[in-house]
Amino acid sequence: MTKCKGIDCPIKDKCHRYTTLDKLKDSWFESPFIMTGNVFTCDMFWGDDSQRQFEQLESIMRGDAK
Repeated sequence: MTKCKGIDCPIKDKCHRYTTLDKLKDSWFESPFIMTGNVFTCDMFWGDDSQRQFEQLESIMRGDAK
């Protein structure tokens, strides 16, 4: 997984790319978010719902899903 350093990111504590435990082989990128006025956008945001969807896809790929 590519991790985010969360530098100056206003929602880093809600993003799996920032909050997940570090592993030796993780890749890192600088925070790619954009603030335009009060509008926040980040194409790399990985929230709670995204994590659940990712786990479901992993289950399908392993053949666990019926």
